[in-house]
Amino acid sequence: MNHNRYNRNEFGTNCVRAPNRHQLRSLGLPPATQTTKKITNTFARKVGAPKTGRIEFRDTLLQGLMLRVSSSKRVYCLRHTTNGKRRIKTLGDANLITVEEARSAAREVLQRALAALPNS
Repeated sequence: MNHNRYNRNEFGTNCVRAPNRHQLRSLGLPPATQTTKKITNTFARKVGAPKTGRIEFRDTLLQGLMLRVSSSKRVYCLRHTTNGKRRIKTLGDANLITVEEARSAAREVLQRALAALPNS
């Protein structure tokens, strides 16, 4: 039995591999973009929004903190792993909270996640 036949996705690759930008462009989809940068309040207000899709800017000061910018909104998110599962927690709208408030909220979420781990 050929197991690869069942592991193929619509891009013709195995499910564990993400499609590359050429495959996305051929389907008319924008490539996912991630950039690492120190996030500031000025940057969060002035960064340009993409016409389609979204851009994720990862903070250099706090690992896991991201600014997600889409055509309709800008939000702060935290990407972290708890019990082997990757999680993304939305911290708040960038128009309503500052980056310092997002960092402190992210630290609180990380502390709660660390406290919930079983002692080993």
